[in-house]
Amino acid sequence: MDKIIDLISQPWLGTLLGITGLVAAVFFFRKSRRITRLAYQRDSVSLVGGADAAFPEELSIQYSGKVVPRVTAEKIVMWNSGNTTIGAR
Repeated sequence: MDKIIDLISQPWLGTLLGITGLVAAVFFFRKSRRITRLAYQRDSVSLVGGADAAFPEELSIQYSGKVVPRVTAEKIVMWNSGNTTIGAR
């Protein structure tokens, strides 16, 4: 029992506990904040036209009788990377 009282009465122990408490408080404060963050990723592929086209140059696409010089397929993915819902304000 005397060893426990001697350990508790050490001044460095109170300092260590105080610093640990401050670090824990900052950590839990940051973790509990409400964040709304819209994230996205996009990927595009050139189908017709350009040097890296997926189809050969012999393929042509027309719109209203005019040749379209470049056709690109675009894929966009969106998600909520925050910790609360995204809504209208």
